[in-house]
Order: sequence, then structure tokens, then C-alpha cells
Amino acid sequence: MKYFLLSCLLMLSVNAVAGSASVHWLGIEDYTDLKGGDGVKEDQYANEFFTLIEKEIKNISTSVLPSDYTMVIAIRDVDLAGDLSLVSYFGNQKLVRVIADEQPPRLNISYAILDKDGNEITSNAEIITDKKFRFRTNRNNGFAHERRTLRQWLTADLKERLKS
Repeated sequence: MKYFLLSCLLMLSVNAVAGSASVHWLGIEDYTDLKGGDGVKEDQYANEFFTLIEKEIKNISTSVLPSDYTMVIAIRDVDLAGDLSLVSYFGNQKLVRVIADEQPPRLNISYAILDKDGNEITSNAEIITDKKFRFRTNRNNGFAHERRTLRQWLTADLKERLKS
């Protein structure tokens, strides 16, 4: 993990703006579950997920991180909420994502928070999940469960780590 963080640090400018974030996707081809089911192009589905998650991280980091801090985050694995199931639909069978309580969203991440001089404030590797995800989300938005889980971690858990 140290080699990854060092390589990411080299890619970042030391003169970062307040609350900035850099997101890196590692081992995409080995992710546990990033498939959309029948009728959905896998590349398009994955790119939409990457775009929405990066936007979420960057938006929240501007309000969570102190000025002149930068977060380098690596997404190491993704397991979307629910599971792909074969469902009969008007006589045809299709693979669709069925959301169930026992299959919460899970993101395996590594992160480092850096000050304006590039010094590491804190870093860790975590698996972020939310077992009560079905009671907390508006399901009309793309990848709402995963975004909510990430938002909760960024605004609560990460804020707490920065206090210490």
C-alpha cells in the first residue's frame, strides 16, 4: 500500500486547492460485482458508475476536508447492492439486479489525506458498507445505495479521523 500511496503522491501537485480529491480505480477487471444485467453494456455501466462515484467523492471532499488538504483514494473492489438474478419477464428470462437486505453495497478502498506540503495526515485501508442501506436511500438515482454509503463514510467516519 505504501508504494501505491507514494506513486499517487508523485502524481499530485503540492499546491492543491481546498478540499480536493484524486480517485484511482485499481484492478477494475477483478471487481467482485460491477455488472448491469441484460440490455446494459458493461463498459457503459462501469463508466457511469466511475463518473458518479468520482463526482460524489470530489463534491463531498470540498466540504469535509480542511483547506489545503488533499485526499488520494484508491477503489480496490466494488460489490454493488443486490445481485444479478434470472427473472422471468413476459415469458422471457433476463438478468436483472435484485436488491435484497442481505446484499449491501461494499467498497474496498485505500486512502491518504495530505496537507498542503504533501505530508501524510492519515491513511488507511477500509471496507465501506452499510447494512441498513435499504432504509436510507432514494432509489431513483443511479447507484444511489453505493453513493449513500460512500457519502456517509466521507461525512461521518472520515471527519472523525481528521479530528484526532
